[in-house]
Parts: sequence; structure tokens; C-alpha cells
Amino acid sequence: MAVFRFLIPLVRNLHHRLRVSEVRAEASGVASIVMTGHDLDRLAAHGVQFFSWRFWSPGLRLEAHPYSLSAAPDGRSLRITVRNLGNGSHRLLGVQPGTRVFFEGPYGLFTASARTTGRAVLIGGGIGITPIRALLEDIDTPAGALTVILRGDDPEHVYLRREVEEICGRVGARLEVLVGLPPHEGHTWLPSAVFAAGQTISTLAPDIPDVDLFVCGPKPWAELVIRDAREAGIPAHRIHAERFDW
Repeated sequence: MAVFRFLIPLVRNLHHRLRVSEVRAEASGVASIVMTGHDLDRLAAHGVQFFSWRFWSPGLRLEAHPYSLSAAPDGRSLRITVRNLGNGSHRLLGVQPGTRVFFEGPYGLFTASARTTGRAVLIGGGIGITPIRALLEDIDTPAGALTVILRGDDPEHVYLRREVEEICGRVGARLEVLVGLPPHEGHTWLPSAVFAAGQTISTLAPDIPDVDLFVCGPKPWAELVIRDAREAGIPAHRIHAERFDW
């Protein structure tokens, strides 16, 4: 057990020699951290999988941070997108290029390989958009068979929107961007104005009963998406969710 828990990760880290190469601001309190290293194609990682990251800089060495990839691995670099949530993540926004990074992973089954159909709907809310962006780059569907729905309380919270728009245009995916606060009484994942106009998951994605659904976002919000999807007729085995507890 000790070999698998400590020795193998140590050997992998010594081999891959991961370091921060770029820290890029995406929005207020949000930054993407790009890391490069040696033989990264041998990690066999997929978009949306997560790693446990340990950044070798003051105040961060003793903390392991689980973050999903926000771009599909290209064999040369790995990228995560971090939001300042006040739980230690704020220190990550100040990490410097050249910082050594230790990692464990990849982990997670929230990948394109979970699909059981030829069609898919991807729904991401807030910082949950960033793994959806990675999945969008990794998923393979015919043009017109993919719908992407992004949800933010305001335009600034629709993270990586330009990247998502570019990829959707390239792969022929339909994109819906929903912006606005939810109703005061809650009980919906939709913005208040969209909900009041009678929009539903079925009007936004009419083929919802026949697709694989991928949902990523805060747990209470994601549960509301899943509830609506089940009521719209999609079976549970075709719902794939990554829920955040913050």
C-alpha cells in the first residue's frame, strides 16, 4: 500500500517535472494556471478529470488542492482554472511562473467515455463551466448533435465564454448562454427572467430524453438541473454529474 500511496506518485513527479508556466487572469478573482513538464502525454489524462495539486511556494506547500482540468490535455501542458473562494484558493491566484507543482491523479469518471448515445447536452454553472469547456474539447459528436448551456449570475461569471464559443463554432455545437439571478423563491437552476418566460430544459434542449447529459456546478444547483432532466424523460444512467460542495 505504501508503494502505491507514496512511491509511485513520487517517481511520476520526478519524471514529469511539472512547473507553472503561466498564470492568466480570466475575470475578477479567477485565473487559469498553465503547467508544463516532461512526457505529459504519458499521463493518459482526459478533459474534465481532476488532479490533486500541491504548489511548492510559501503558504501552499502543505495544502493539496483538487481541481479539474479546464482544457483538454495536449501532451505538452495541463491547465486548471481557479476561483477565489476564500478557502485557500485565493493564494493560488498569486502563484508565480516557475513554481514546482506536485500532483496525484488523474481521477474521475466524468469524461466523454461515459457516453452511451451519439448526442449530448453539456450544462455548466459558474466555475463549473471550466470542466465543461475541457469536456467540449474532448467529446466527439457529429455536427448538430451537441448542445452546450452555460449559466452565470452575471456576464462576468460565464467563465471562459470566448473559448467555449470558439470551440462550439468549430465542432458545430449549439450554444445557449443564460445570465441572471435565480428567482428569490429558488427551486430552479434557471435565471429569473428565463424561468418567468416559460423556458425549461426541454425548450433549451428539445432532444433531452435521447441524449447523454453532463452537468457540472455547485451541488444544489446541479441537483436542480438533474431533477428537471429526469422529469423531462432522461434515464438516470445517462446523467453524468460533477457536483461541487462549495
